[in-house]
Amino acid sequence: VEYKPVKTIAETQGVITKTHYENIRRETRLNNTKLTDVTVYVYDQVPISSYEKIKVKLVVPDLRTKQVNSSYSVTMNDENNLEWKCLVKGKSECRLPLEYTLEWPKDKRIEFTEE
Repeated sequence: VEYKPVKTIAETQGVITKTHYENIRRETRLNNTKLTDVTVYVYDQVPISSYEKIKVKLVVPDLRTKQVNSSYSVTMNDENNLEWKCLVKGKSECRLPLEYTLEWPKDKRIEFTEE
């Protein structure tokens, strides 16, 4: 399993009410070093906000469309975790892209806390 570095793009928009946007991209790579196919389950947490003015939007994967000709399937469970199911062929890899956007008022500061 290899986690690629997180890529973050930040910007501020708005004339009267300024809003801060941050786009976060990450990729997980699963390498199968065996000759046989393996099925791997990966659970990824997508951030959630308890404050109504902080919005989290999942960009990739698009859960509304069916993955066509893909080596994985993905669903969102009740705990806001992505559940990936990957069929990794022998001596190959599976890439799991994750991208989401955070949006919050410019005058607010946000911090990540685990509960």
